[in-house]
Amino acid sequence: MDLNLAVDNKGSCSGKISPNGVGTVDIAKKGALAYIKGDEQFWRTSLSTYESSKAPPGKADDLIASLQGQWIKATKEMREGMGFDLCDLDKLSGIVSLGMGSGLARGVDATENGQPIAVVYQRKGVRVTTMHVAKTGKPFPVRFLDAGDGMPTDVYLSDFNQPVDVAFPTADQVLDLSKVR
Repeated sequence: MDLNLAVDNKGSCSGKISPNGVGTVDIAKKGALAYIKGDEQFWRTSLSTYESSKAPPGKADDLIASLQGQWIKATKEMREGMGFDLCDLDKLSGIVSLGMGSGLARGVDATENGQPIAVVYQRKGVRVTTMHVAKTGKPFPVRFLDAGDGMPTDVYLSDFNQPVDVAFPTADQVLDLSKVR
């Protein structure tokens, strides 16, 4: 999974999520108001169940064509099922630190993007979870790596304590799903 998100501790976020093999979705969220814009692969993957269970053949193709380049206002169900948990800094911290706990070992100090870091890791069978932590200033995590369980993760963290600028799409960029037939 590839994440490029700005997240704050108030539930706001803005950026891109690219789950492995599922396409890319842009998200903009502040409070309960959220918008998403997916690429064709994202919508095709997301709607594959919809087409086979609820729509006549080809209906998903028509919907995907309507969605191209358009934002949609995310419903509560969409917000609960489409990665908006990543907009919650506490939940994101839990995801990033998943697997880190007892049995931590100190690795060799290194440099990450010119910044001195302490390396902490944990090995569980073939799975290795590594956290790079800033050695200067506040000890913020700057990188998280998780490998060996079939879904490698590599997350960079930066811009701590910076405000999140959420730019919502303009009305002409938003597709009203109630008008799509």
